[in-house]
Amino acid sequence: MGIDAWCGSRKNLLEVYVIKFGLALLMTVSLVACDSGMNPTIKKISDSKDAGEVVALARMNGCLNCHRVTASVIGPAWDLVSERYKDSPDAREYLINKVKTGGNGNWNSITGGAKMPAHEHRVSDEHIARIVDFVLSLKRPAPAVGTAAPSTIPSSSPNPIPAQ
Repeated sequence: MGIDAWCGSRKNLLEVYVIKFGLALLMTVSLVACDSGMNPTIKKISDSKDAGEVVALARMNGCLNCHRVTASVIGPAWDLVSERYKDSPDAREYLINKVKTGGNGNWNSITGGAKMPAHEHRVSDEHIARIVDFVLSLKRPAPAVGTAAPSTIPSSSPNPIPAQ
């Protein structure tokens, strides 16, 4: 291989590394912006002062693999969970227990029957409590004037927390 061919391949390799570094930097900035509470959607629907930190905890513990704050993925969107349980005095304890022990059947219209696995051995009690408190702090934004109302929150019964 001649020197020109070697330098050409090194130059191409350098360009690839620069592109990869740039993409990695862009992704990091995006994650930091979301995690630091700069996400405008979260600011609109949560009074939590540590929203960015809690979202980072949720990401670290795998919650965001199935949930999002305002969009249903595999599990229900957290603003829907907050809306469903907003009038229940036992919601905090119920949801902490549900995260610890897992669950199935409360959100079938969204999850298609997918079961939430138990997290009691994977996620600390403190992290579960902080994430549940954040979820319960969320408020669904009111629809803009002249637009349709937010989607109906599916519920299998008038009382969202089943009797024990």
